[in-house]
Parts: sequence; structure tokens; C-alpha cells
Amino acid sequence: TLHIVAFSTRRHTVAVLDDSAGGKNLETAATEIGAVAGVNGGYFHPDRSPLGLVISRGNTLHKMERAKLLSGVMAVSAKGISLRRVGEMKGTAGLREALQAGPFLVDGGKPVQGLNATRSAARTIIATLSDGRTALIVCRHATLAETAEILLTSGLLPGGGKVTRALNLDGGTSTGMWVRGNPPFYLRE
Repeated sequence: TLHIVAFSTRRHTVAVLDDSAGGKNLETAATEIGAVAGVNGGYFHPDRSPLGLVISRGNTLHKMERAKLLSGVMAVSAKGISLRRVGEMKGTAGLREALQAGPFLVDGGKPVQGLNATRSAARTIIATLSDGRTALIVCRHATLAETAEILLTSGLLPGGGKVTRALNLDGGTSTGMWVRGNPPFYLRE
């Protein structure tokens, strides 16, 4: 099962919210800032401090880290939203929002080779699309390799477009999605 919110980057952007204290659920965090939609993302050390780069509203909350899992960065600058491999990062100057996560699932419109094909779990994903939109996606039960293949299914996305790049943001029991509406859609983490 997939839940997809695709949006124009001319009308909407992405904000990174830090809840290292663990005091808010996704619905509360999203509604407090007037978001249209929200998903969980990012990883944490055992003390709940962020694992990898986190920039929120232009403030660096945590620096970049090197780890096999942390292969990409969701970055927001004046140029828009981009998904970058860690090796493509040329510093953080000019970034308004950033979240280091991984692994990369799709790159150049093709599945990334070597993804885990045995452990199924819920997944939270951000993807850039060929038509210039960005999508937030929750896949309820698949391996990383299966998720990459699913994301490339023809006709999958509302309004057309194909996934050009996709980055796994989170997984397991913390996976959730909230979308404003009457009533709101809330896939609880």
C-alpha cells in the first residue's frame, strides 16, 4: 500500500522540524506550522540527538556524518528542493532546510543496485519527479529493493511524472503521514 502526496515546488516547499525531545506526534508538529502535509524522517543516536545533517530554518542543528546508511541529503535552497548524494554536497551555505538520510532508492530514474531485498518494513520516502514536482510517499510493507522497483511503476504517480530520484527518509514504527483535510488523513506513526 502506498500513500502519496505530490506537490508543485513553485507553490510549496519542505520544512525540517526537530523534535529531539520526542514530545510531539506528527499531527501536532504539522498543524503547529500550518503544513499541508507531513511525514517522519531522519535517524537518531540513542540519546535522541540527530544522526547526520539537520538544518531547520537556516540553523544547523547537527553536522553531516559519514555512515553507509546516510547516503543522501534532502536539501532546500533558493533554487528549490533537491535530493543529493553525500558526495555531491559542496557545503551547506545557502541551505534553508536539510536532512541527511538514506539509502538512496532511485537515481537517474533507475533503482539503486545493492539495496536490501530481505527485510520488509514501512518506509517514508521523498522523491523528485520528472515533471518538476516533489512527492512524499509512505510504503507500508516492502524491502528497500522492492520499494525502489515499486516507485518506478508506470502510471504510479497522480498527475503523471516519473520518479527521477528517491531517498528513504525513515522506516519501521516511526513511519507516518499526515495530510490536512476535513477530516485530515493521518497514518499514525
